[in-house]
Amino acid sequence: MSTKKKVKRKLRWGRLLAVILIAALLITGTVVFAKFHSAKKELKEGGSNAFIAVLGIDARESLDSVRSDVMMIAYVDFANKKLNLISIPRDSMVPIPCEGGEFDKITHAYFYGYLDKGTEGGKSCAIGAIRDTFQLEKLDHYVVVDFDAVIGLVDDLGGIEVTPTATFCEMNSDDSGTVCFTAGEKTTMNGEMALAYSRHRKSDNDIYRTQRQQEILTAILGRVRKLNMAEMTAFAPKILKAVDTNITLSEIMAYYSLLMEEGFSWQHYTAPGGDYMSDGGVYYYKLDEEWLNSTIQDMKNKEANDKK
Repeated sequence: MSTKKKVKRKLRWGRLLAVILIAALLITGTVVFAKFHSAKKELKEGGSNAFIAVLGIDARESLDSVRSDVMMIAYVDFANKKLNLISIPRDSMVPIPCEGGEFDKITHAYFYGYLDKGTEGGKSCAIGAIRDTFQLEKLDHYVVVDFDAVIGLVDDLGGIEVTPTATFCEMNSDDSGTVCFTAGEKTTMNGEMALAYSRHRKSDNDIYRTQRQQEILTAILGRVRKLNMAEMTAFAPKILKAVDTNITLSEIMAYYSLLMEEGFSWQHYTAPGGDYMSDGGVYYYKLDEEWLNSTIQDMKNKEANDKK
């Protein structure tokens, strides 16, 4: 076979391969696009509300003592374009499902479940503690974040803007140095700084740490809102790699689309309560009963509306 014929054949195969690749990309893009719009439609029309359990785990702790230091519940009201994010202090006294409903600190739920069934047991018991505390029939989604994952996600976003509410220094992730913050001084934080800021509680207490975690999350949400569709499409898979969640890629994009809608707003706050000392001398944070009952009723009404 002549060299000329070989070249022509290679060219034909090259063109054919290019056509196949383009077709595959178009088909894949069409499928992703269709799934995205289907997920968005289901989120908006199939149910006007979504409940999401958010757990933060510190991998630096030994496996026989790991706890969920961050416990939050997010509920999204699509009809009214609102996101409510409630932080539950780690010392909150709540029923622990994998301990027969016995009351204990909510941070211990992951530990008890982990001792029984490993990571899946820890996750199940911690999520169950949130579900039982708010008397939800189910939680639509969950997100479990290892604190170290915060570093990569914030760095992938190019940093976040936060104005510290306190002055303090905190060890960095590998304890090789410190990261310092000044109250009232607007700071561009990379992932390492964001992690240190959200971990600190030595100079005040867990309630203030919870507020700092909310500040970091709010800054991340604000930064995500600045991403265009192409940037978010590239960022969304990184979220799935960094966290343990049952939220799909198409659902992430659908949430992003809803977040970007005009008039969409969110608020975050810490579950109110007060100090409580047991007869055995153990400190707890006792959730305010009036607030809890009101919140439970509000969530039950949202669940009921979804069933209509």
